[in-house]
Amino acid sequence: MTPIYQKKKNGSQIWQIMPASSKLRSLRLIRPREKQRNSSRSASAVQKKILYPGCGNHVIDALFPNAEITYVDPSDKDIRLIQDVIGPKARAVTLPIEDFDTAKQFDCLVSFNSHASMEEQLKRLQAGGYIFCGNYSAAPDAEAIIQIGTCTLCAVITEEQEDEQRVYRLHSNNLREYEEPSQIPDPSSTKPQRKQIADYYVFQKRG
Repeated sequence: MTPIYQKKKNGSQIWQIMPASSKLRSLRLIRPREKQRNSSRSASAVQKKILYPGCGNHVIDALFPNAEITYVDPSDKDIRLIQDVIGPKARAVTLPIEDFDTAKQFDCLVSFNSHASMEEQLKRLQAGGYIFCGNYSAAPDAEAIIQIGTCTLCAVITEEQEDEQRVYRLHSNNLREYEEPSQIPDPSSTKPQRKQIADYYVFQKRG
């Protein structure tokens, strides 16, 4: 996800991903009013145990303030860097995700440019759990989930400009084209070959 706030520790950058707030007036998340109440309840239910494999020096505590977040990365440098920044409910582990506990104990998986295969990441997620991921050219996480075929696409988030502000829009209807193959594939493109591409995706793992 686009880092929009940063701290420095001993000259190194720690990226903290922040939600919309009064301090960040340029960022807003817009969703239909009629769905807002139900979406809020769903989000609260998900915010229990979250796994962030391949976290690097990204910190997502502000997005999930009530959750127990486990950061896993093989880089000892990055893990040491974020340990003094993460909240009291979070923990940071220096391991490749392949060597991390395989118990399906997590309600939510956050995946942005992870070092691990998506199959390995999904092994740690409970049935019914959610995946919040990107779909970058270099690490098309959403594309990998679509191809695996064990998860349902629930919503996409698109980044747009509106009145000179950066706006994130949540779409939860008419999602079929985000999974359907492009009618005219471009073999020279490094982007996933789908009819529509979003910036971020929310999936739910089927039982």
